[in-house]
Amino acid sequence: MDKAIGHVEIRSWLLGILFSILLIPVSAYAQIQRTVTGTVIDETGEPLIGATVKVVGEPIGASTDFDGHYVLKVPATAKQLAFSYVGYNNLVVDITSNVIDVTMKPNSEVLDEVVVIGYGVR
Repeated sequence: MDKAIGHVEIRSWLLGILFSILLIPVSAYAQIQRTVTGTVIDETGEPLIGATVKVVGEPIGASTDFDGHYVLKVPATAKQLAFSYVGYNNLVVDITSNVIDVTMKPNSEVLDEVVVIGYGVR
């Protein structure tokens, strides 16, 4: 016995193919990213809390946590990470592995004097 294929079966089959085709770019995009992690410390070995880690040339970035750790999803085409923190020299590092730990050096051109002016009312 031959069974005739109805419009409902054809429609569901076509929808299945359409959804499969639409999911191909999503899975391809997920494969072209990688996760880079690491720790940012100062010259004494203390973690730098809130240091900025950014992919050079991309609008992708993260901040370090309480222990100086960061996690960043970067495109496979990314070549460098830029690290910055107030009072420290900016640092640009090549992405050579999935774990990048850096030590930042203090900026030698930090203000050496601060003037405080106070106003009061009697």
